[in-house]
Amino acid sequence: MTNLQCSVNSCGSNKEGCCCRPSIKVAGQQAQACSDTCCHSYTPKSDAPSNSADFERPNLSLEIGCSACNCVHNDGHKCGADCVCVKNGSSGTECATFKSN
Repeated sequence: MTNLQCSVNSCGSNKEGCCCRPSIKVAGQQAQACSDTCCHSYTPKSDAPSNSADFERPNLSLEIGCSACNCVHNDGHKCGADCVCVKNGSSGTECATFKSN
């Protein structure tokens, strides 16, 4: 399990800088830089269900699936980094922890 810090305040799963989902997926199969990745689990606050009881508490240690095969932290399509930071990027969200092999 990985500690996830999220500064994407427009996400419906973000609360107090943490993700409330039980798991997320980072996309970016051909990524060469952070800007080539995104949080595939992102849901705009406007689209989030109003009764999101399952995702209302920050989850400090969650599983992160990852398709960014060129990242040094990718271990069998799961993130092996101790701490992952997701932030706003030029085209939406991005994994700021991505580091190319």
